[in-house]
Amino acid sequence: MSFIGFLKGKVAYVITNGIVFGLLVLNLHLFRYSSYLIYLTIIGGLVSTILPILLEYIKKRGFYNAMATCVDSLEKKYIICELVPRPNFIEGAIVYDGLRQINQNMMDEIKTYKHRMKDYKEYIDLWVHEIKTPVTNVLLLTTNYKNEVTTSIEEEMEKIEGYIEQTLYYSKMSLVEKDYVISSISLSELVKGAVKHNKKMLIGNGIQVHLYDLDYTVNTDEKWCAFVLGQIITNCVKYRNEKAPRIEFYAKKEEQNITLFIRDNGIGIKEGEIEKVLMKGFVGTNGRKREATTGMGLYLCNKLLTKMHHRINVTSTEGGGTTVVIVFPKTNFFLLN
Repeated sequence: MSFIGFLKGKVAYVITNGIVFGLLVLNLHLFRYSSYLIYLTIIGGLVSTILPILLEYIKKRGFYNAMATCVDSLEKKYIICELVPRPNFIEGAIVYDGLRQINQNMMDEIKTYKHRMKDYKEYIDLWVHEIKTPVTNVLLLTTNYKNEVTTSIEEEMEKIEGYIEQTLYYSKMSLVEKDYVISSISLSELVKGAVKHNKKMLIGNGIQVHLYDLDYTVNTDEKWCAFVLGQIITNCVKYRNEKAPRIEFYAKKEEQNITLFIRDNGIGIKEGEIEKVLMKGFVGTNGRKREATTGMGLYLCNKLLTKMHHRINVTSTEGGGTTVVIVFPKTNFFLLN
């Protein structure tokens, strides 16, 4: 808090005191009092005006400066009342008590919100696990009674299964606590597992898969990373090249990272939209031309990978395919197993 800024709030006080002492000095002069008394009155007026302002400024400066410093430095600014002591002047005490009440009210609201979100998440988790049973049963029926209709039903049910899995991981992503376990995983086995899990979709759409240079070990969560790879494979299939679709998986070893490349020869992404593909709900021009999509796949991938301290990058040329890059840090700092 600057003294000039503080003084601006005392303009009325200074003007009032100036008028009072000005009139007093004028009367003393008119009634021909001694110059010594007039000078003493002027000095007394200046002291009685300036000294209280200085003392009040010194008294309040500590509190307001401490509050300003805390506001600038704190990430969680709502805990300011826990760090700044209650001031001993009335205005500051009123502000401080008001802030504490506001803070307490906010904490109560957050507590209520967290409780509701916990209940909602528990319901979503239960729903996801319960819905898997009828989906599995329908898939079994379509397997046992193969015909053109059941094949179409099977394809649609597999899409539903994918969206259910997406919902489950979105729910997990919103957790505050850690919900993943980092361990050393064979990148080759991880990619092969994701391809195998999605083989029906790949075979059904005539996708050629090429795997090479994957003999590396990466530190990641196996289930979360398998889900991410599944989402990327699904996107490659959705936006495939209709003539000779293919997906390539390969990796490179760098000084600090193992980098996985997933490249397709699909329809690609329109120029100017590439920076938006990781945004929540973004579909894009080419996405609207193909089958229904939520725009959540790459958004979830980005969030989950970031939480695991990995990085994802997407490059593409419209009509020339898309490459998704996942960067696994070599460090075992986050390794829990």
